[in-house]
Amino acid sequence: MKLKIDKFGPIENAILDIRDLNIFIGESGTGKSIIAKLIYISNTFFRFLNTKEYDQNLAIPILQANLQKAFMHSYFNIFKDSYTDFNLTYFYDDEKYIIFSHDTKKEFEVEFSTKLNKEIEFFYINYKSRFELLEEKLQEDEMTLNIYGLILKQEIKKIFAKENYVYIPAGRSFFTMMSNNLFSIIEGGVDIDQILAQFGTLFDKNKKEYGKYNQTFSDIESSFIKKQYRDLLKGSYYFINDEDRFYISKNQYLSLNQISSGQQELLPALVILWAILKSKTPTTIIFEEPEAHLFPKDQQRLLELLVYIFNQNKIKNRLLITTHSPYILSVLNNLIYAGKLQSNSVDENLYLDFDNISAYALSKNKAKSILNQENHLIDANYIDDVSNDIAIVFDKLLDEEYGE
Repeated sequence: MKLKIDKFGPIENAILDIRDLNIFIGESGTGKSIIAKLIYISNTFFRFLNTKEYDQNLAIPILQANLQKAFMHSYFNIFKDSYTDFNLTYFYDDEKYIIFSHDTKKEFEVEFSTKLNKEIEFFYINYKSRFELLEEKLQEDEMTLNIYGLILKQEIKKIFAKENYVYIPAGRSFFTMMSNNLFSIIEGGVDIDQILAQFGTLFDKNKKEYGKYNQTFSDIESSFIKKQYRDLLKGSYYFINDEDRFYISKNQYLSLNQISSGQQELLPALVILWAILKSKTPTTIIFEEPEAHLFPKDQQRLLELLVYIFNQNKIKNRLLITTHSPYILSVLNNLIYAGKLQSNSVDENLYLDFDNISAYALSKNKAKSILNQENHLIDANYIDDVSNDIAIVFDKLLDEEYGE
């Protein structure tokens, strides 16, 4: 998969390879989240497909047009009309892609490649033949019509993405702080984009079950996972008597608005990761700023947990991370190197294959690959640049004090 960007937001031109594990690093405002959201939209937009009007006489061009409308709906739900005069292309493969563009002289426009249109046509012809018996009842039963539309949406998803997509956004501590009011926020007509709404819904849906199980992970047999959760949270979340409780000792607990900022950032993310582990469903996890409010050791623990989930043998998961932290890159390099050596000092479930990874640094309106093809690691020079800049300032101060 690839994403081609021309003049969108802070990114002037970029062609990005999308692999199984993807990392985007850079300063604030360089376009990391924009990339993550464009990838998310391109693989989930069919959720906005209107199926209420569908019947056995639906023409294929209408279905194709409605899919294009769904893409535009998904885009505007997140980006509004903030950006103009751009061209975006998302490649599912070399011949199967979506072009989304805007020209100052034209409206926003969505185009499907010839191969993608043919796949939609082929899918729908075969789909209709599989549901002939159902179609015979459509005019008689409105409920059957709705079922038909829902099944259609679920099946057509497979043209675009075979796995689920879960987006863990930055600023997730908001959902911890508002834990008791999440349902009213999500369902109460508050203007909230689909990414935040999905994340809030998943957290609200799973936190009670997670809390009632008391983190026993009864159906997730992994001492590694249990240890990571325990070491990261430094406490235990329970849901007792319709109340959120975070226990810091056997008999002492805090409300969620009293726990640390790091714990508030972690809790909703860990609840959703627990749900992904429990579901055993192939999932692409898009995780913004996993390092937020975390000490470097905890950044390592969280990244290792994500890699462990990514590496589940029976599940084809994918992972995309946006970050400001060089520590994240250093941990990834250790795991790539461990995989290369088949090291006994690192859990084999944490091994990474360099060929399955993409890594980009964003700056000055560009995205540059920071994979070193010679040593098969992430470029150490990039990792060291920030530390070197700080060291140079310190050396100058020493020279100022003691002289050269």
